[in-house]
Amino acid sequence: MSKTIATARMRRDGTPIEVLDDGTERPFATKSMRAMTEAEVEAAAAADPDARPMSAGEMKDARRVPRTSPLGTSHDWEQGRTQPISRSLRTIQKAFARR
Repeated sequence: MSKTIATARMRRDGTPIEVLDDGTERPFATKSMRAMTEAEVEAAAAADPDARPMSAGEMKDARRVPRTSPLGTSHDWEQGRTQPISRSLRTIQKAFARR
Protein backbone atom coordinates (compact mmCIF):
# COMPACT_ATOMS: atom_id res chain seq x y z
CA MET A 1 0.00 0.00 0.00
CA SER A 2 1.30 3.44 -0.87
CA LYS A 3 1.84 5.99 1.88
CA THR A 4 1.08 8.91 -0.44
CA ILE A 5 -1.88 10.97 0.73
CA ALA A 6 -3.71 13.35 -1.58
CA THR A 7 -6.18 15.89 -0.24
CA ALA A 8 -8.88 16.84 -2.70
CA ARG A 9 -12.06 18.83 -2.92
CA MET A 10 -14.72 19.37 -5.54
CA ARG A 11 -15.29 22.82 -7.05
CA ARG A 12 -18.85 24.05 -7.52
CA ASP A 13 -18.61 23.21 -11.21
CA GLY A 14 -17.74 19.58 -10.36
CA THR A 15 -14.02 19.81 -11.12
CA PRO A 16 -11.88 17.77 -8.71
CA ILE A 17 -8.99 19.83 -7.31
CA GLU A 18 -5.91 18.63 -5.43
CA VAL A 19 -5.18 20.70 -2.32
CA LEU A 20 -1.44 20.94 -1.70
CA ASP A 21 0.25 21.07 1.72
CA ASP A 22 0.68 24.86 1.50
CA GLY A 23 -3.06 25.32 0.82
CA THR A 24 -2.73 26.07 -2.87
CA GLU A 25 -4.79 24.13 -5.36
CA ARG A 26 -4.16 22.50 -8.72
CA PRO A 27 -6.36 20.45 -11.02
CA PHE A 28 -5.83 16.71 -11.11
CA ALA A 29 -4.27 15.26 -14.23
CA THR A 30 -6.86 14.48 -16.87
CA LYS A 31 -5.19 11.24 -18.00
CA SER A 32 -5.16 8.04 -15.98
CA MET A 33 -2.38 7.56 -13.47
CA ARG A 34 -1.58 4.18 -15.02
CA ALA A 35 -3.34 2.55 -17.90
CA MET A 36 -4.79 -0.83 -16.89
CA THR A 37 -6.91 -3.28 -18.77
CA GLU A 38 -10.20 -4.48 -17.29
CA ALA A 39 -8.53 -7.81 -16.47
CA GLU A 40 -5.69 -6.03 -14.63
CA VAL A 41 -8.18 -3.97 -12.64
CA GLU A 42 -10.12 -7.11 -11.66
CA ALA A 43 -6.90 -8.94 -10.71
CA ALA A 44 -5.66 -6.01 -8.59
CA ALA A 45 -9.01 -5.75 -6.80
CA ALA A 46 -9.09 -9.51 -6.15
CA ALA A 47 -5.54 -9.41 -4.75
CA ASP A 48 -6.33 -6.60 -2.28
CA PRO A 49 -7.54 -8.14 1.03
CA ASP A 50 -9.16 -4.84 2.05
CA ALA A 51 -11.23 -4.63 -1.13
CA ARG A 52 -13.01 -7.96 -1.09
CA PRO A 53 -16.65 -7.86 -2.18
CA MET A 54 -19.30 -8.24 0.50
CA SER A 55 -21.51 -11.31 0.46
CA ALA A 56 -25.27 -10.89 0.10
CA GLY A 57 -25.64 -11.62 3.83
CA GLU A 58 -23.00 -9.05 4.80
CA MET A 59 -24.61 -6.47 2.54
CA LYS A 60 -28.02 -7.17 4.11
CA ASP A 61 -26.65 -6.86 7.65
CA ALA A 62 -24.52 -3.77 6.96
CA ARG A 63 -25.62 -0.68 8.82
CA ARG A 64 -26.25 2.31 6.58
CA VAL A 65 -24.45 5.44 7.74
CA PRO A 66 -25.86 8.75 6.53
CA ARG A 67 -23.50 11.38 5.18
CA THR A 68 -23.52 14.43 7.39
CA SER A 69 -21.73 17.72 7.30
CA PRO A 70 -20.45 19.58 10.37
CA LEU A 71 -22.37 22.64 9.25
CA GLY A 72 -25.62 20.70 9.08
CA THR A 73 -24.93 19.16 12.49
CA SER A 74 -24.24 22.58 14.01
CA HIS A 75 -27.42 23.93 12.45
CA ASP A 76 -29.42 21.02 13.88
CA TRP A 77 -27.97 21.75 17.34
CA GLU A 78 -28.92 25.40 17.06
CA GLN A 79 -32.46 24.44 16.09
CA GLY A 80 -32.68 21.94 18.97
CA ARG A 81 -33.32 19.00 16.63
CA THR A 82 -30.37 16.96 17.90
CA GLN A 83 -28.12 16.93 20.92
CA PRO A 84 -24.33 16.64 20.92
CA ILE A 85 -22.96 13.29 22.06
CA SER A 86 -19.76 14.22 23.84
CA ARG A 87 -18.39 16.84 26.20
CA SER A 88 -16.44 18.60 23.45
CA LEU A 89 -19.55 18.75 21.30
CA ARG A 90 -21.50 20.23 24.20
CA THR A 91 -18.87 22.96 24.39
CA ILE A 92 -19.52 23.75 20.74
CA GLN A 93 -23.25 23.83 21.37
CA LYS A 94 -22.78 26.28 24.25
CA ALA A 95 -20.71 28.53 21.99
CA PHE A 96 -23.55 28.61 19.47
CA ALA A 97 -26.07 29.27 22.24
CA ARG A 98 -24.17 32.43 23.26
CA ARG A 99 -24.60 33.99 19.82
